[in-house]
Amino acid sequence: MKVFTFSLLLLASAISFPARSASDASIVCTKEIFPGDMHEFSCPLKESKSKQQAIFKVELSGGHDDSMSSLFIRHGDKELPCEKGSKTVSEGEYGDITLVCQVTLEASVLAVPSKLTATLKASHTNFERYSLKLN
Repeated sequence: MKVFTFSLLLLASAISFPARSASDASIVCTKEIFPGDMHEFSCPLKESKSKQQAIFKVELSGGHDDSMSSLFIRHGDKELPCEKGSKTVSEGEYGDITLVCQVTLEASVLAVPSKLTATLKASHTNFERYSLKLN
């Protein structure tokens, strides 16, 4: 029993986590799950005097031939178009799936505190994690 405990302690001490700088910090969003495999993330945005790039990323696992997922971003009631290089839809993709939407938030919409809402519809996959980062 003592050998097992010792081995477990050695294993736990060998795990390291990368250091995070302030610029790596993700915004914490509230998440609600709705019928129909829909997840909605409500993310607070602080006031800013300059435009910012927002990158919302969702990671899924267990994708297979009948898996489908899509990601949409809104600011208030306005849907925002994801920029070139974003991946917002997956159909029939196997294994791990990452959806990403990058949008530019103009200074005019960041003049007061507000929120960004991300809607994920994902069927026949497992939700793993999300992140929202502002640059």
